[in-house]
Amino acid sequence: MRKESVSRLFHVFIPFLIMFGTRKLYFLLFGQKGGIVAEIIVYLVSSLIAVLLFINKKTAPPEENREYIVLPERRVEGKFRKILFLILTVAVLIGLEYPLLYLLKDYTAGHSLSPLYMFAFIILHPFIDEYIFRDLFYKELRCLSPVFGIIVQAIMSALLEDGLEEIITTLLMALILGIVFEKTFSYLIVTIAQIIFNIRVLIYQFVILDSTVTLIADIVIFTLGAAALILLLIPEKEKSEP
Repeated sequence: MRKESVSRLFHVFIPFLIMFGTRKLYFLLFGQKGGIVAEIIVYLVSSLIAVLLFINKKTAPPEENREYIVLPERRVEGKFRKILFLILTVAVLIGLEYPLLYLLKDYTAGHSLSPLYMFAFIILHPFIDEYIFRDLFYKELRCLSPVFGIIVQAIMSALLEDGLEEIITTLLMALILGIVFEKTFSYLIVTIAQIIFNIRVLIYQFVILDSTVTLIADIVIFTLGAAALILLLIPEKEKSEP
């Protein structure tokens, strides 16, 4: 393996291992005793340390080798196509949940509907997780290989979870979000998609308890996702023709 590749791997793995070790050590020592406030503090502190280590020039690869700063020209142009990608991503994430809930137990259970928990689940985790794993780690790893980057960032995301159900769910969701980020290079799309998905989880768990209503709502989302996919498959030049 070339020295440059090793440097990139260390640049990602060292911040991740610090973040992973900090969170796991806390739960090993204290478990759930600290409550949601302590969990959020540990989450924020470990994430901040990881970001600071990653952006530190002393730990980063030489500037002349960091070509990931200039990403390939495959960004999604136009607000309409970005919205289509967002709808499609949300539909795929929801579609993924159905076989997971069938094979695994309800991974959303066991949480109280406290304002602090909702804030962390809807705002903190999507913005911070997408920034660290997709916008920082993945951009570095994709220089070795986009496929390698998508798989590794998903594995790292999953390793931070506790319990087999959460690990499998996070792994598959991170794979989908990694693929979407590779296609769009849009931090905003993957972040908003996760926010919408998380809001839906809370609504279905605490507000709308009728399974028939939730199924109908999801069918509508799947229909919109299918329509978005069809529109995205149409080349932009053909769509712009009168």
